[in-house]
Amino acid sequence: MRSGRVPQTRFPGGNPPATLCPHTSLANLIRSRYSNYEPIWSLTSPLPTPGSESTKSRQDFAAELYQKCRQNDGPGRHALSSLHSTWFAILHAVFTFIDPRRVTKEHWLDSLTAAMAANQIECMPGSHCSRITHQRVVRLVGHIAPPRAIAARPGSLKRAAIEAESLAGRARKRQAIELGCEIPFTCIPTIIDDGFRAQEKLFVRGNLKILEHYHVARNCLERSLGDPLCDVLLMLVLTFSASSVTPTVAARSHHFEAGARKDPGLFAASMVTRMLWFLHPEAFPWERDDGMVLCVSEMTKKIEHKGVNNRLLRELGWVQDRSRRENPRNSDLSLRPVDELLKLRADLLSLRKDPAGFVARVFRSRDSVWLERCSGIIREQSPSARKGK
Repeated sequence: MRSGRVPQTRFPGGNPPATLCPHTSLANLIRSRYSNYEPIWSLTSPLPTPGSESTKSRQDFAAELYQKCRQNDGPGRHALSSLHSTWFAILHAVFTFIDPRRVTKEHWLDSLTAAMAANQIECMPGSHCSRITHQRVVRLVGHIAPPRAIAARPGSLKRAAIEAESLAGRARKRQAIELGCEIPFTCIPTIIDDGFRAQEKLFVRGNLKILEHYHVARNCLERSLGDPLCDVLLMLVLTFSASSVTPTVAARSHHFEAGARKDPGLFAASMVTRMLWFLHPEAFPWERDDGMVLCVSEMTKKIEHKGVNNRLLRELGWVQDRSRRENPRNSDLSLRPVDELLKLRADLLSLRKDPAGFVARVFRSRDSVWLERCSGIIREQSPSARKGK
């Protein structure tokens, strides 16, 4: 731990709780500058496993910490704190017994993110099977509101002015969206290919008709490479699977929300499969099984729990809905007009050097949290790339 005093952050409702101040067990537990931690990561985890390194938005982590401390259940506590630590119980008491009219949930979340910044917390141990473990590391990413903004009401003009003033004083970073492949796509992206391979392992001794359906989807995708509409499909899937939370659309909702994290590869393969049903409906059996290939009507039930449903495709803008149902059926949907999808492709290609605009176009939201969640596909531009801009 560094010596010297750490700047204190002003919290709503008076002094910050003891567990949020510097030099506490919470800070000791998760404090680490990732640049200092990264060189020894290979020593603590010599055989990296899938998911051993991940990212999480500071806003999402603050919300998760607040919720689990409020609930104070065993799995949530063990996923964040060690066996004999006391900070979790203290935070539970603080969040539970302080009058919410004095300190609202939004103020607590802002205070938590500010405390992370004051303590220079950039990463933390991950969890496995609801247990904290040193073999996984989670990098915290995203914009931190200036301490002065915490005293202002969330969503107020005063807060917006303070945040705008803070951003204006920063050096502007040149960033771009990097999906890992050249566009037009000439090969199946790695995360999608890995997802299809993972599906093979899951169903090799299970329902072979499901496995054959995924084979048909992969072959259909491979034949579609080079098609501008396939470019749109892959750009959307890669952006969604890069999110640190799995986007979802709740019933009676028309916007994306943060859902439970799904395996990115399995999610990507399932999303591609479902989108291909409407791009190339002739390639799939719809009402009856075709030999060993499961029909779409039955496959729909198998794919729902992977996080991909018709509400998601509707809000994504990939399909158009002819009904007014909360949960549209496959028969209610059809592919969005080709000229609109081609316009979407042109918009996304033109926004690759504007990550905020690109992410906002995909998720139809200007909320900065989606930009933080998709930090995995955002790269700093090299000096040569800037000159060629």
